[in-house]
Amino acid sequence: MAKRDNGAIRRHAERTRARLFERIDRNRALYADVNREFYPLGVAGWTREAEDLADRELYDEDHRLLTDMPLICQRKAASGFNANLTSPARPWFRLKNPSFREDATVRERNALDVVARAAAEVMSRSNTYKALSKLYDHLIVNGFACMLVTRDEKTVVNVRTLRPGTYALGVGADGIVNRCARRFAWTAEQIVGAFGEGAVPDRVRAAYGHIDRLFTVYNLIEPHAASRSDRLAGKTGLAENLPYRSFYWLKGARDDDPQGGVLEVAGFAVKPIIAPRFDYELGDVYGRSPCLDALDLARGVQTFRYDVLNISGLRARPPLVVSADFKDEGFDAGRGGINYARFGDQNRQACAPVFQVPPDANDARLSMSEAVDELKTILFVSAFQTIDSLKNNRGVKTATEVDALVRENMEMLGPVVMNLDRELLDPLVTAVVSYCLDSGRIQLDEGEMAMFDGAEIEYISQVHVAAKQSQISALRDNAQLVLSLSQTYPAARHRLDVDRTIDTYADLTGCPAAIFADEKTVGEARAADAKAEAQQRQMAAMESLGKTAGAVGGMPTDEAHAGSKLVEALAGGGAA
Repeated sequence: MAKRDNGAIRRHAERTRARLFERIDRNRALYADVNREFYPLGVAGWTREAEDLADRELYDEDHRLLTDMPLICQRKAASGFNANLTSPARPWFRLKNPSFREDATVRERNALDVVARAAAEVMSRSNTYKALSKLYDHLIVNGFACMLVTRDEKTVVNVRTLRPGTYALGVGADGIVNRCARRFAWTAEQIVGAFGEGAVPDRVRAAYGHIDRLFTVYNLIEPHAASRSDRLAGKTGLAENLPYRSFYWLKGARDDDPQGGVLEVAGFAVKPIIAPRFDYELGDVYGRSPCLDALDLARGVQTFRYDVLNISGLRARPPLVVSADFKDEGFDAGRGGINYARFGDQNRQACAPVFQVPPDANDARLSMSEAVDELKTILFVSAFQTIDSLKNNRGVKTATEVDALVRENMEMLGPVVMNLDRELLDPLVTAVVSYCLDSGRIQLDEGEMAMFDGAEIEYISQVHVAAKQSQISALRDNAQLVLSLSQTYPAARHRLDVDRTIDTYADLTGCPAAIFADEKTVGEARAADAKAEAQQRQMAAMESLGKTAGAVGGMPTDEAHAGSKLVEALAGGGAA
């Protein structure tokens, strides 16, 4: 293994970090505006440099909202994705081998279900779902988000959602994010705890224990090319078969530093960067957020709220026209106030409101309500509400109405979900399953491992099942039609392959393979059923012949004798 060149690593990492941050730093003001309206906790990350940003600064102190309706819509949207796409309450993914035959054994399918269940359990016990909750928040507001998935000895995986404004991304030739540069402020104690005392320079060790002294730490994660085109080929000290690498270094390091300012060099066997985006084209690094599209609406909601409050204040304490007689004595317009004055002979009103027709806030409230409805549509809240209502009110609407509603809402959610499948769910499940296998938590024999090598990920969340609603309804309607026709035309039942219908329905709805019996058990059960039915038919025939024989008993002797012989022959299998 080649010796590590810390100076070359730091110079390469610095150039890459500066290039990645250059693009996003130009748009900090825009991201800050969006976050002020929809996600106050994210504002500080965009308005302050990382060198001045500690984790204790969670929000912008000058941020004020007259109404939190945009924030509520944003959180409902994030919760909708969390609950309908990656809910920990129900399975949302499974493994499936596309090379399976239609008659694949249940054992083959169940082996992949075992791996999927183990990965789901690891996600539940680790911080995966907590990180996902934050990730959806960032994704809705900024149009992109990023989290890192790494190996953990205790929980198998460790998932961290990065704070907006503290990192920058880069994409590869395929348009998928493959680089992430970070900058953050740590104390000497945090640095020593993370990398060890031997990896830090003297100036960091000297500041150990001073919690008010912060150092800027940089981190770069990128592909490990291990080829001549890579500037660091042979200089990282990493194995060439690792697809990704990570560098940590301190700001302000010099080449004469024994460590070159480099705190850690590490490699990854699985891509650690998960960076989903909304509404982007090939070549774009960052997506366009739905909150950016709804920014003017959110500001309008704030304006309408101001109008409602202002009008309510005018109605509660309207401006008054007061008689001049009160000029010297003073006038108390408060509740229960008493005013004494001498009036002349003229009969005039001592006090009257300025407005003959008081202002009405209903128009402002109506406009605000319409703006909120538009917000819900843009932020997918209406789509998730429709899906929830369909789940909780089955039978209220016809199948045609259900299909129309689902189709309408999936037209908005469909493209978003496709991007999330590729940029969020696929790398997350792949990383967790890989770490589960490496940790030894899952024991597979050679045959099961061979099946696993060709497996693909299939998603069975509420949103994905809703996307298949038309197919599910068509399958159900067809089965009901065949059963209905078979009551009048018995031959119609032969047109429906019951086994394939059951398997197809289970496949569309994501039923686990463990609930089905294997082919051998099914064959034995059907053979036993057929034998029992044959015996029942034979017993019925014997009972019918017995009744016939009883009737023959009243015949002449020769005929009665012939009837009894016939029954005996049928029962014993002999000739009459």
